[in-house]
Amino acid sequence: MKGGDTNYQPLVNKIVVAVAKKAVAIAKDAGATTGQEDWAKEALRNPRGAADQIVSYVVANAPAAAAIPDITGATDIEIQDAVDAAVDNLLSK
Repeated sequence: MKGGDTNYQPLVNKIVVAVAKKAVAIAKDAGATTGQEDWAKEALRNPRGAADQIVSYVVANAPAAAAIPDITGATDIEIQDAVDAAVDNLLSK
């Protein structure tokens, strides 16, 4: 599901933007942990790399009944919510 697969490219592009937004939110958070700050800095340096790391998480956490077109056609808000949840979950480990 990497960027070369044109069926998923719009989804990946949305995830890249959502990752950048999440990284900015963490960077502005005075209560962010060192781990969160480190992730945010790296995500801002390379949002595509950070997005590639969580694409599978976002897809895997889609509703069980969701078909591929439902997932790839998700709204910006749905993608942002999924990315926020993914990042929060991954950084809480």
